[in-house]
Amino acid sequence: GYWMSVAYQLPPATAELGSPTAAAPTAPITAVMVNSMITKPLHGDQIPAKSSIIEGFAWSGIAPVNRVEISTNGGKSWRAATLSSPNYRFAWRRWQASWTPSPGAHHIIARARDLSGATQPLERTEWNPGGYEWRTAPSISVTAV
Repeated sequence: GYWMSVAYQLPPATAELGSPTAAAPTAPITAVMVNSMITKPLHGDQIPAKSSIIEGFAWSGIAPVNRVEISTNGGKSWRAATLSSPNYRFAWRRWQASWTPSPGAHHIIARARDLSGATQPLERTEWNPGGYEWRTAPSISVTAV
């Protein structure tokens, strides 16, 4: 069909950020790699310096998501978030972690892992013109006041 033969395609090599799609042959994407997002707080938010909740979603097209880890200090230390929705293959899983921030700036990172052992990379994944397979662990910066 259209989506697998034309639209949902990756170029064979990486491209410069923002460059148009090359005329080179492309390959269909057949599986969604493990990924996650932070939905609360949002990047740039000012949050109270008291008990807070960090939350988001994680998903994988390979195996069920079985772990999400959170860092509130830019990746220096990690702890497990609580997964709250059922553990079904291909399903998004909601996660959350409680946190009491000290006043000041904080860099929050979330990374997901699935039962196959695949884990989101902390380093930037390569850009492609379709924007597909961006799976770098999401990060936000907040200020606790």
